[in-house]
Amino acid sequence: MSSNAFHALLSGLLSDIEVEGNRLQAAYDREKSALVSGDDVDQLVACAALGSIVSKIYTKAEDFFSKIAKKIDQDLPAGDGWHIDLLRQMKTATGDRPAFLSTESFDQFDQLRRFRHFERNSYASDLSPDLIPEKVELALAAIPNLKRDFTAFSSEFFDAYSDDRDRWFWRP
Repeated sequence: MSSNAFHALLSGLLSDIEVEGNRLQAAYDREKSALVSGDDVDQLVACAALGSIVSKIYTKAEDFFSKIAKKIDQDLPAGDGWHIDLLRQMKTATGDRPAFLSTESFDQFDQLRRFRHFERNSYASDLSPDLIPEKVELALAAIPNLKRDFTAFSSEFFDAYSDDRDRWFWRP
């Protein structure tokens, strides 16, 4: 895969994340009143739906980070702590690439990672109408920051490395 094809792949994944963000915003706009003044069932449904979308946005972002780790770093973390290790890897420059995540984005995605773990390992009734708006806002704020980080990374890695960059993309 050429560097241009890899850049296009990452751009497509980022577009998918942005679409999910738009869907999250639309769902949140529709379900906000249920979180505040709905009966128990309305709150349960709103919390479960919104919590799931937030979780899926993080999962898509993690897939995005995994592609960079596999293709450029040739090193996808393994073991019990691989999710946080992947985020740390994305925030750290290597000899082959600049850091991908800013400190702000790292913090946001780490919070989303922890929420995804909570959401996956809890009952729907554990998702509080007080917690969900905070996590929705966090995800909605993280998406433009991810786009900003990708733009900065692209200009430094894909543009600045020009002739040298393809050595990473022709590895077996």
